[in-house]
Amino acid sequence: MKNIFLFFVCVIFGTSCSRSLQEYKKEGSVSIDMENLKELSFYDVFTKMDIYPLETINESLIKNTYKVVLHGGLFYILDDMLSVIFVFNQEGKYVRIINKHGNGPGEYARIKDFRFSGCDLELLSPMAGIYVYDTLGITYKYRVRFPNSLRAAHFFVDIAPQQYLFFNNAAKGDKMFFYDSKQDKITDSTYNIPTYLLMNTLYHHVNSPFYDYNGIPHFVQGHDGAVFTLKGGELLPKYQWDFGEYNFKLENLPPDKDIRYYLTYHRTTGKKYATSFITYCENSQYYSTQFYLKNKIYKLFYDKVNQCPIVFDRFKEVDIMAPEILDESFAYSIVSPNLLNKFINVDLLDKENKKRYDSITLDSNPIIIRYTFKNKIL
Repeated sequence: MKNIFLFFVCVIFGTSCSRSLQEYKKEGSVSIDMENLKELSFYDVFTKMDIYPLETINESLIKNTYKVVLHGGLFYILDDMLSVIFVFNQEGKYVRIINKHGNGPGEYARIKDFRFSGCDLELLSPMAGIYVYDTLGITYKYRVRFPNSLRAAHFFVDIAPQQYLFFNNAAKGDKMFFYDSKQDKITDSTYNIPTYLLMNTLYHHVNSPFYDYNGIPHFVQGHDGAVFTLKGGELLPKYQWDFGEYNFKLENLPPDKDIRYYLTYHRTTGKKYATSFITYCENSQYYSTQFYLKNKIYKLFYDKVNQCPIVFDRFKEVDIMAPEILDESFAYSIVSPNLLNKFINVDLLDKENKKRYDSITLDSNPIIIRYTFKNKIL
């Protein structure tokens, strides 16, 4: 498996392999013309916008929204500063908190990632392993400890029963580790990209590089947005984006500089390239992501059915639209009160939504925005 994936890595990085970068791109790249973008109305894509302020009470005060999952009709929100998960219903009503922070049995020091697997809720503690609870997060079941050869992990995904793929931003050499908990060993590792790219630049993953769609784990490269599926222990290319002259090439990035250098590079030379891909999600018709180019954040909706990319930086009526979750009918964003007016247009809200809007203050919890898809994007 390692050799297969290293082929993709060296293709992406422009080194010599059995096939050229041009041949690789011809096989699966989606061409994106940044010079002729269509101005979009909100109503070209959606029919309605609803807002649901998350209930603000003493038990539900969120410090930082790090990861949001919609599961079983409930929003699970990881606050990485508090190392807890807040649970709300789809109308924003507070349901409960999952808080096993501590030093006792079944308790963790910190949470960096979480996911649902069958009847289990799995919480990743970066230095300790995976803590497994029932789906309510109440009953502790067991801990999947890291093997001695893996010192830490920042993100993870289940690939089969008792098999996991861990991602470590800070590891030297390979960053992904395949772990079989039954055998208690790392069975393979891959993704040997420069550590400075993930630790000192803005081209790293803001949150987890993994997402699930149709029960299949996916991996996204932060620096160029390439999407891979994980099947049978192999990472296979799914979506590749060809921005032409705006393609980001890793070999053009000077290596091993300090973080101040790369911050300046990102604002100057680096702004000419499409990079820093964030918030990736997918449903049966669309793949959604965002990327940075020319000091703007662009949205990319890829219509999988019609094989058509839709790229825009804003709607005519709304400045920002940044979906974090897609289902078959809706796109969802979660925003803080101070940014809400960038994400919505009050004139587009109906009476009930305006009433909710008027109840929000700067001290309120974040707000869930739900966008209703049209049957077909123009």
